[in-house]
Amino acid sequence: LVNVNPLPNVDAGTSTSICTGDSVQLNATGASTYVWTPSTNLSDPNIPDPFASPTAVTIYTVIGTDINGCNNSDSVTISIHSLPTASVSNDTIICNGDTAQLIASGGTNYIWSPADSLSSTLISNPLAWPSASTTYQVIISDANSCLDTAQVTIGVSSLPNVSAGNDVDICFGDTIQLNASGAATY
Repeated sequence: LVNVNPLPNVDAGTSTSICTGDSVQLNATGASTYVWTPSTNLSDPNIPDPFASPTAVTIYTVIGTDINGCNNSDSVTISIHSLPTASVSNDTIICNGDTAQLIASGGTNYIWSPADSLSSTLISNPLAWPSASTTYQVIISDANSCLDTAQVTIGVSSLPNVSAGNDVDICFGDTIQLNASGAATY
């Protein structure tokens, strides 16, 4: 009498894409023990659910063995999306009370912080009117939900303390010397 055991129904999971530098958890089912190949960039090639951190498109194959010693295999492909490149306008200095426009590019979605003194935190080009020098950070994402960040600093200069002198009364036809102070140009 010869018993023929069926092969295990090994499933390596669904192929997916990740952003450069990210990791994804693989998830094999259908067997008792597992061995993943290639083992490069895997947290542990001998468990059903290792974390994979590939640097290029990689096809991971898992061999699953059941309690009868029968084995079967399946594969999953992990694709890599490159990161977007965030760019922002140059650092600038404004006078207290003035407004500067921040400009970011490189993504499809934008999130600025801190939100204080911004016309919007969810557009590429918000207006900023900080009362003190502030560094704004923007997180951009692309169509693949990959992220990058950039920063821009808006310096705030105090207004000059300008004085035009004291009020003076003069007679019609007389002249008086006006004397302003507190600034560089008048």
